[in-house]
Amino acid sequence: MFIEPVLPSDVLLIANKLKPKSSYGHDDISTKSFDTGIVPNEMKIHKVIPIYKSSDPSLLNNYRPVSLLTAFSKLIEKLMFNNLISFFNSNNTRFKDQYGFRSKHSTIHSIIHLLNHCAEVTNQVNHNFTLAIFCDLSKAFGVINHDILLYKLNYYGVRGVANQWFQSYFFDRPQFVELEKVHSSLLRIGCGVPQGSILGSLSYLICVSDIYGSCNGNIVSFADVITLFMSHHDVHQLFSNVNMQINDRFKWFCTNKLSLNAKKTKFVVIMPNHKHYDLTGFSIYIDNTMLKIIGNDFEEKSAKSLWIQID
Repeated sequence: MFIEPVLPSDVLLIANKLKPKSSYGHDDISTKSFDTGIVPNEMKIHKVIPIYKSSDPSLLNNYRPVSLLTAFSKLIEKLMFNNLISFFNSNNTRFKDQYGFRSKHSTIHSIIHLLNHCAEVTNQVNHNFTLAIFCDLSKAFGVINHDILLYKLNYYGVRGVANQWFQSYFFDRPQFVELEKVHSSLLRIGCGVPQGSILGSLSYLICVSDIYGSCNGNIVSFADVITLFMSHHDVHQLFSNVNMQINDRFKWFCTNKLSLNAKKTKFVVIMPNHKHYDLTGFSIYIDNTMLKIIGNDFEEKSAKSLWIQID
């Protein structure tokens, strides 16, 4: 007997014929998951594959965790993802200046956004300087606080049973690590969203969406790559403004339980072509940590942002 491949239309046809019952089998999965606001426990287990990034392979921090979920849980996540996007669009909710995880947006748009700003202010009558800080977030997806995320979902209008569903989705999630076909024991995580999951990326955008309204300067980002930039014709005033703003943003990160790594955060001053200003006496500090400056007159000539070297 030859078994034909199962088509998506076949799955939809059968799913539409299932009766909406709250009863379930040993897997705790009913046909009314969205109505009850409960995500079945079996659907929350995810396998974590550590992906090596760079530097010393013996250090755990040099690996990026990618979560692999079951096929059926991906189906449920996609349905909720579509519902959430539709809800945000209908309520005119926008993720301003965030180019990551969004349809028809890419890394190049984020870079162009920054460079266009620099070109515009440089060509103004005052020939402004621009100071850009390339923020380095430590484990952004892995440290998202569930209570804060649920609060922000509620603020945007995701309330009642829908908010309960997300609470069930985020809380008490078990995971295990697989490395060279060896499995660890299950461990329940207390924070973070599954990196690589369908809802994980959108959850991150919701968590950081209000950073833009809390800043007097300009912010452009692609996922967790965040750049803060300001412009002014007077260098002294520019550094003063930026020092104030970056520390306000540091407070925002702390309040939202996100970790800004000051030691890896760098900045650059972009000048008009006809100007050259000695910047050796200027500094930017975050929580008493002096940031590294990049430029022709300094030890580091350029910084990598979204796979592009900026000098």
